[in-house]
Amino acid sequence: MKVLVSLLALVTLGVAAPAPQSSAIPPLNQVEIQDVTYGGTGCPERTVQGLLSNDRTTLTLSFDAYTVQSGPDIPASERRKFCQLQLKLRYPGGFQYSIFGADYRGYASLDSGVTGTAQSTYYFSGQQNQVCSLRTQLAQG
Repeated sequence: MKVLVSLLALVTLGVAAPAPQSSAIPPLNQVEIQDVTYGGTGCPERTVQGLLSNDRTTLTLSFDAYTVQSGPDIPASERRKFCQLQLKLRYPGGFQYSIFGADYRGYASLDSGVTGTAQSTYYFSGQQNQVCSLRTQLAQG
């Protein structure tokens, strides 16, 4: 039995508008996603492409090599994959950001009775108490 799951083929992250601690909103040119870096077994070098929206509030990423397999002849290194993303943000002092949404698209080919799990974990560096995880069970429909 061989199971092939290609997850996170396309991920769209919506970065919330700044949450000011005062009522002022900074000009759009003072708020931007400056850089995206990534690494992990699910996203080898040059396999992730990104597109920022014109207003720089939405980042769309496509993963060309995020494939997970399972089965008797599949090595353990192919059964579990991860990709860690790091965003470099520029914004004025006194403002905060959050991720307000993520849209995942991909496909799974599973034998009857086989399930898979996709898990995403979000956090901001240095603030471990604000970790959010989302688990999705995959099964043959």
